[in-house]
Amino acid sequence: MPDPDVPLSLGNSTPAPRPDADAETNGTAAVDKDIRTGLDRVAPHGWERLGGIVAMAADARTARIVAERGDAAVQVAPDAALWESLARHRELTRAPGRGPWLRLSFGGRDGVVTDLVPDHGDEPFDTAFVFVPEVYREECNRDPSVRLPWWLAAHAFHADRQLRSAESAADAARADHAAGVTPTPVDVLDHLNAVWARWAALSAAFVVMTDPWGPRMRPANAVFQGASHGGSTLARLPGGRAVLSGGIAADPRLLATHLDDAPASQPYRGAPAWVTDAVLNPRAGSGLLSFCFWFDGDRWWRGDAPAPADYAPALPAVWSDDTATSVIAQLTGQPEAAVEFVGSCVAGTATRATLQALNPGTDTAVMDRAVYQLDMAGCLAP
Repeated sequence: MPDPDVPLSLGNSTPAPRPDADAETNGTAAVDKDIRTGLDRVAPHGWERLGGIVAMAADARTARIVAERGDAAVQVAPDAALWESLARHRELTRAPGRGPWLRLSFGGRDGVVTDLVPDHGDEPFDTAFVFVPEVYREECNRDPSVRLPWWLAAHAFHADRQLRSAESAADAARADHAAGVTPTPVDVLDHLNAVWARWAALSAAFVVMTDPWGPRMRPANAVFQGASHGGSTLARLPGGRAVLSGGIAADPRLLATHLDDAPASQPYRGAPAWVTDAVLNPRAGSGLLSFCFWFDGDRWWRGDAPAPADYAPALPAVWSDDTATSVIAQLTGQPEAAVEFVGSCVAGTATRATLQALNPGTDTAVMDRAVYQLDMAGCLAP
């Protein structure tokens, strides 16, 4: 029986040329086939389901591949030939202006591997597939055209520059004072007590509606995590002070610093010594802090950062009673109840009844959790 890859000739002594023979031999079609063949080779004979992810960068590589047969599942690892095919696939499928993929996922059924899906890190992925920063720096050194995604660029290049220990904060405050450096006043945020109460109102409303996103209250601090990877923290300190900090995804200022060697912003310029890691949003530890504002008991201040409105995706709607009310009304479909509820939170006279009016069908357990949000914030009536 003839090799099916050899073209047949009917009455012609010269075989017809194979179209795109070089592309099939050396291009993505051939390497795709090699990967599928390699996965089938390393999986146990007779496998019925297969799924996995591999990650590669510079000389680092890792894989999580599981093959199943019946009720049995076994974890398998690529062999040298499969790793070589995967490396070739990275180069042949480079995305213009970005570089090779960071992860490749795949699946399969009944011995047939399908769905080779490259991942360039548009969305942050599991830390099990993230290598140490040096690996990505080496990747960029080898090929300056590589453009890491925002979160991975921060991971690779932040160099702890946004961390602010108590010692370094005190040193910086003394140096700023000696040099006459002063912060910039912030005029678009109301008094801390109003911002705090609106944050609590929004938190309780999101809990009542069982929405997993949105703001939440904790003892002495409030947190917000948006669906677009923006988020912030409002931490209260004794003496009526507070620190509001956070970040947005793909912040162009941070990308310019991490990827283009632009001068780093100075979010703590002119900040007092009490603005430290203890009260900063955790993004500071991974180089993803876009802004830092602090309240000194009288007004809000900021260092080298645009105004808060530029970071709206990272903040809940705490700008005014109206913005908080509008979001809650849209969330619950109860505009009149939303007006009364926000007003009662700001006045410190909220009750279980005013909260229940946002969603009359809320069960007791959910209501208990929502009321607790108001209790931690001090918004409940005495």
